[in-house]
Amino acid sequence: MATLQEALLIAFDLQREGRFAEADSVYGQILDAVPGHPPALHLRGLLLAQCGRLEEGCALVEQAIAGDGSQPDPHANHASLLEALGRFGEAADALARAAALDPDRVALLNNFAALQPESAPIRNNLSDAHTLCGDPEAALAEADAALARDPALADARLARASALLALGRFPQPLWSGQPLGGGRLLVWGEQGVGDELLFATLLPLLTQSSTNEAQSSTPTLAGCLAGCLLECDARLAPLFARALPGVEVVPRGPLPDPRLCASDIAAQIPSGSLPRLLLRAEEDFRRLRPVLAADPARTPAVRRMGRRPLVGIAWHTTNPKWGRLRNVPLADLARTLHAAGAEMVVLQYGDWAEEVAALADDGIAIALPPGLDRKDDLDGLAAQIAATDLVVTIDNATAHLAGALGHPVWVLLSRAPDWRWRLGRDDSPWYPTARLFRQAAAGDWRTPLGAVADRLGALPR
Repeated sequence: MATLQEALLIAFDLQREGRFAEADSVYGQILDAVPGHPPALHLRGLLLAQCGRLEEGCALVEQAIAGDGSQPDPHANHASLLEALGRFGEAADALARAAALDPDRVALLNNFAALQPESAPIRNNLSDAHTLCGDPEAALAEADAALARDPALADARLARASALLALGRFPQPLWSGQPLGGGRLLVWGEQGVGDELLFATLLPLLTQSSTNEAQSSTPTLAGCLAGCLLECDARLAPLFARALPGVEVVPRGPLPDPRLCASDIAAQIPSGSLPRLLLRAEEDFRRLRPVLAADPARTPAVRRMGRRPLVGIAWHTTNPKWGRLRNVPLADLARTLHAAGAEMVVLQYGDWAEEVAALADDGIAIALPPGLDRKDDLDGLAAQIAATDLVVTIDNATAHLAGALGHPVWVLLSRAPDWRWRLGRDDSPWYPTARLFRQAAAGDWRTPLGAVADRLGALPR
């Protein structure tokens, strides 16, 4: 029989691994045994918030504080949840209570505290703080510490890149579009997986002659470079290596790859800066084409079985800043597509077995691809996407992966979407196969879901 503290640690470890249903079960057992136990209430509240149940999570954290208000972490996490709910005045009060209990705690540099002091997000925000203080050496050290804990943390990669640039650490100069006299160009990925996929659509413009140069405001750059080297998220390396034969692909690791400092690399540029050189006018987008192809050797776990279209779905992002605006309740999405006559397969990463089972009990079947790691095996995810008739997703990496594959993808957008989706249009200049379905009012998904249902119902079977 585990002790109370051991049970808490078990639940917390499950929570950190993304096994939310199992973690919630353990927290529930603790609270059944010791009703009102403040640490269990606090951590279960954070778990519910991670699953998108912000109101319930906030209420549990408030119960934890009512039981024991002597620790700073619950107050700071309470502030974070209140901020996410738009209750900014209450959030400021909660943060003030946390600061009164621990004026020097790291959480103040993190703006709103995270779950543990040594977490990657906190180290990343320490890096940002050092940058603002004009200390790029310390900022670089903290960014490296964050990436050691979470190599996929996009903000930490951006912080590291900023610190390196401030310190002049790249041996190559920043490229400004000039011919490189027989040298190669290093393009290094930044930000998140979706950003890397988006900006990768520009790489063929560097390595191939354009068929639409007459329609472009910028001359083709093919021939100006002896070659191109791309440093990218390791999960994307198989996809890029297969699709970009003119590019040497280097997977990003915890330490810089020696190939990034090869003597024939004449210049470097972050991938997010390529649009400034290559997309100077609307007509330049006409040269963009899907850049990826699914691996034909990968067998998708779920295929279409009948006349009903197979739709791949993704509805959630764990991005703490934008998740509450972008996330669509799974039940709402699934019921809409089911009523429109679609079969569904989960493309969403994370543990959603419990939610999928609950919908199955209501007669709404959604396939979970067995054996597919939908977060880290992006090559396998691409194969599953290619086996669907259509992808319906929110603004997350799945949208960009489907778009870069040239696969039909319908993107559900919030009232104030990210810059790349622009405003007032239902297509995307980045991805020709994408169609956009926008909220008419903030927080109301009925309009875009209704439009998806209408359009899906009109498709030939």
